[in-house]
Amino acid sequence: MIRAGKICIRMDVRSRRLAHKLLVAAAVWTTVLSACVAAAQDPPKTATRPTSTAQATAPGSTQGQTPPGETVPRKAQGKAPAKRPTKPASLAPGATILLATKLVAGQRATLAVLDAAGRLMPGAVVEFTGGERVTTDQTGRAAFTAPVEPGVLLARLVDHIANASTTVIAPAPNLPDGVQVLDYPRVISVSDRFVIDGFGFRGDADANRILLGDRPALVMAASPIALVVLPGPDAEEGPAQLVVEVGGRSPGPVPVTLVSLRVMAPKKELLPGEKGKLIVRVRGTHQRLVIEVRNLSPRVVGLAKGNVQRVASSGGEANFAEIDMHGLRAGDFSVSVRLVPVAVGLPDVEAARQRLLAARRLATGNWQERLDRLLRRLERDPQDALQLRNELEKMLAEKPEGEFGRMIEAAWRELLKH
Repeated sequence: MIRAGKICIRMDVRSRRLAHKLLVAAAVWTTVLSACVAAAQDPPKTATRPTSTAQATAPGSTQGQTPPGETVPRKAQGKAPAKRPTKPASLAPGATILLATKLVAGQRATLAVLDAAGRLMPGAVVEFTGGERVTTDQTGRAAFTAPVEPGVLLARLVDHIANASTTVIAPAPNLPDGVQVLDYPRVISVSDRFVIDGFGFRGDADANRILLGDRPALVMAASPIALVVLPGPDAEEGPAQLVVEVGGRSPGPVPVTLVSLRVMAPKKELLPGEKGKLIVRVRGTHQRLVIEVRNLSPRVVGLAKGNVQRVASSGGEANFAEIDMHGLRAGDFSVSVRLVPVAVGLPDVEAARQRLLAARRLATGNWQERLDRLLRRLERDPQDALQLRNELEKMLAEKPEGEFGRMIEAAWRELLKH
């Protein structure tokens, strides 16, 4: 972040290390406390839940028992168990819900809630499609059970404008036993979360052990087929090995490269009409990388190629990217930069546009006007895939039928790569 021309990191290294250590300590303490309670119960008492879906159970856990902080959507598990009241969090603007990119119908999952500064938030209340709610625990995460029906699951923060969505898929038949990593980013930013796709994972985040260069990483959101991971505060730039271990089993290490992004502004102040540059330096690799730059203060400064743009770094030993900017009026301003994962790349905006054009030919009533507006926005700002995806999620929440609905969902899936 840059304010008044001075560079500020949203969450400095010291704060991020402290937050990570507190979170890991809290998670370890929760595990130890649960083990002590289980050992003290003779025999252990379990609260059974009606269910028609088989669920994976972690070694050492009690099948059928509902952990603290978990709710069970009615469609998946009948009536949700009663919970002790939790004091709601103070939700500042810019909060974010993190969900695994894919859930498995009827199976366990974990979400996380972050505040505007990227800190995990305890006591945040998240409401799902259908009205079921879950509250994050002291680690800023919450366990829940995915609906039994495949589709799109929407989530929002109660009393706050923050939404998220994910896809719920049917359980795959005849999966091989064990843990398998199918997709992961080959280049990982040490300060940003990343996604691992595969199978054999656990929906309870702490049951998955992730190592980056022999150093633990934090699982923020999880499902049996997808993990959202944040590198630890001591992660070092350069070549490393990524290891995923679940229940003592691992498919083995895979090579990755860890990098950091550093933002600099040669001109410390920008007056109205004055031109300047942002410089993003890449450390940890000589590869050319794609970097997304987002203008968070569009009324104060302007970026030459739009408020959201992607640029390629130069590669080589210096490895940097330059972004032209100009002042609009006096005041603080901020920008954010992030690495576009090499394994995912750009969303296929053209493919999404073709799906929307097909849907437009099938549309009736007010759907025609809504799709026309969306197509105009797509042509005007094709890089802002996030806003386009949000609009499609609102349409999907209305459950459009037939081939028309399938085309809307297909366009949405193309933009999920963002």
